[in-house]
Amino acid sequence: GIINVGNAQIYGKVNTGPGGTVQLGSKGSVGSVSWVPTIGIQPGYSQSDMNVAFPAVTLPAVSWTSLANNTSITNGGFYTMNEINNNMTISGSNVVLYLPNGIDFSGNQGLTIRTNSSITIYMGNRLRDGGNGYVNNETQNATRLTIYGLPSLTQIKLNGNGAFWGA
Repeated sequence: GIINVGNAQIYGKVNTGPGGTVQLGSKGSVGSVSWVPTIGIQPGYSQSDMNVAFPAVTLPAVSWTSLANNTSITNGGFYTMNEINNNMTISGSNVVLYLPNGIDFSGNQGLTIRTNSSITIYMGNRLRDGGNGYVNNETQNATRLTIYGLPSLTQIKLNGNGAFWGA
């Protein structure tokens, strides 16, 4: 397989399946905190020996509270909305959100996760940023945002200057 980093800055390692390649744009960078934003891949930070099998993700069997798209969430609990396609804020802890149609940002739209908040998202369809969209995890702690792709998730695409802190 191919990983196309484009001009992104990846703090960490990339690994493809056997025979896979990593493509970089003219400003792309992969490596340690001390390496990035040096252009290129830091020695030892790219491998092509990944071989894994992931079990299908399933939704928790709970009662979901339905919300309108882009409704900010201030309390923990289990929520569902069709998709996030505009600005939205999470300021509650232990929020679990089901998005059958995923996230679709364009322009300067984004999801903000406030300090001391946390969210787990079960996502279908797509995670798409048309450019300059963002997922602003104010803690910059990846464990505060976890996204599980359901079998119906078929696209993850971050364009332009998209930003993301999560797992």
